[in-house]
Parts: sequence; structure tokens; C-alpha cells
Amino acid sequence: ASGSPGTVSSSLAQAEARLKEAREHAEAVEHLKGGDSVDLEEFLRKSVDATSFNVRKRKIPKQEVAPVVPPPVEEAAPLGLKTFWKSAQATAKQALQEASSKLGRDHHTWEPRLLVFVHNQIIVILQEEPLSTVKSNHRVQAIGKVSFSEDNPDELTLTFKESPKEKVYRLDLGQNERFMECLRQRLSALNVGMAKKVGAS
Repeated sequence: ASGSPGTVSSSLAQAEARLKEAREHAEAVEHLKGGDSVDLEEFLRKSVDATSFNVRKRKIPKQEVAPVVPPPVEEAAPLGLKTFWKSAQATAKQALQEASSKLGRDHHTWEPRLLVFVHNQIIVILQEEPLSTVKSNHRVQAIGKVSFSEDNPDELTLTFKESPKEKVYRLDLGQNERFMECLRQRLSALNVGMAKKVGAS
């Protein structure tokens, strides 16, 4: 038997309220940015479709390098001399960056993070008390590359289309296939294909 008009009206009102809350939450999630504070428990409660992964993010310490300082050049000096020093500075800077990158691969730390798929976003969160901090927020279709290391199958490398910088995470043991399936489902819902690369990262 159908409910009374008052009961049906109340149920519709509750459904509309839940739908409105879901829309508002989806918009809020999309606009989260690095540095924003969130009540993690409340955030996950509202994110009914969320899938989260405990990860550790690789952090490479910045190398303190003294800048290359050319000898003083008089304003009237030939243009060729000034161009030479600019070129020398650029070459030295590139060499130092390459050396720092190589050194960083062997000298790094791993910092805990929570990686959350929610709606069409992939959000990295630093868990803190009383409020957690959003470290990054991207659309899943903005992921440019996903790769796993042959030597460390739980070590995940992500790049995003808007930035070539690689972000390396370690998933909990055995979570790589779950991560990829979750990503496939989110992309499939958006009619976006993907390919996984396995190799040295």
C-alpha cells in the first residue's frame, strides 16, 4: 500500500535535501586546493563514493647550491662577453639540477599521505589533528602517466598533464591492482581510456 500524502511528501523532501547536499559537496571537492584545511572524518562521511589509499610520498631534499656569480662586467663590455656569462650560468644551473636529481634518488624520505579518489578527483591529503591539509587536487582525466617500478611493484609514479614533475608514492603492499582498477573505473565513467606503463621509474 502506498503511504499517505504527508509521508510521500516528507520522503521527497528528504531525497531532494540529500541530492542538494551531494551536489554542494561535489562542487566543494572540485574546488579544493593545496593548503586548504579539511575535517577528514566529515569529508569522508560526505564522500559516499570515495576510495582511499594510505601511501607514502617520496620527498627529495633540496640541495643547497651556491649560485654561479660571474666576475663584474662593465656596461660598456662587448655584448659577446655578457652572452657568454649568461650561457655559462644556464649551463651550470642545468648541471647542478641534474646532479641534485641523481643525488636525490639515493637520498630521500617517505612521508605519509592519504590518496583519495572522490567523484572525478584524485586528492592527496596530509592527515593532521584537528584538521587535515590538502596537498594537491586534480581531475582524474588530468593524469598524464601512471607507472609502476618492476623492482618495486608497489611504488607508483604519477605525472599530470599540467606539470611534467613526477610524483612518487608507495602503496601498501598488494594495493597496486586495486589502485589501477579504481582509476580505470573513474576514467571509464568519463569515457577516457588509459594505458599502464610498467618499468623503471
